[in-house]
Amino acid sequence: MTVRETTRTVPYGSNSVSRGASVAARTGADSDSVIGCVMAHELGHLLLGPGHVPDAIMRASWGTGDLEAIRRRRLVFNRAQNTVIRRELQG
Repeated sequence: MTVRETTRTVPYGSNSVSRGASVAARTGADSDSVIGCVMAHELGHLLLGPGHVPDAIMRASWGTGDLEAIRRRRLVFNRAQNTVIRRELQG
């Protein structure tokens, strides 16, 4: 499914931002950074479709290592995801 093919409302992100803020408060992580990564993850669903991967920003759930990666600004899309996203945005 591509962005252009999406014709229905998708519930991506419905609770994700509030959960991200809660995780940030509970762990002492920077809430702006966590919420920014949550938003990038949810936009990733719009560009990449449903599903998760075992690594990178599109993991189903984040652990302490991922929060550390957020702190270091290293939680990103993987190489394959980058390729798909760039192709999708170029139309």
